[in-house]
Amino acid sequence: MRYYEKEFLLLDVPRDSGGRRLYGADHLGAVRFITALRATGMSIGSIKKYVDLYREGSHTAGLRMELLENHGQDVINQLQKNPGQPQTNP
Repeated sequence: MRYYEKEFLLLDVPRDSGGRRLYGADHLGAVRFITALRATGMSIGSIKKYVDLYREGSHTAGLRMELLENHGQDVINQLQKNPGQPQTNP
């Protein structure tokens, strides 16, 4: 989770008086989403782009959907080219 924080995928993680991070439900939800995207082979760069668009607000929903659809098509194309081979994360 600290890696995602360092990559600016998780923001505003509070700390207690001892400096320990206090992750909340929103942070955990974001990590689950990021982990799911990584499992499909999406690059950290593309995930950053998605997260940046998300942070800009709901008016970017179309662009976010396009990014996910394009990635989905890339996954399908990769599976068709290499059926039966495990996918790697770029």
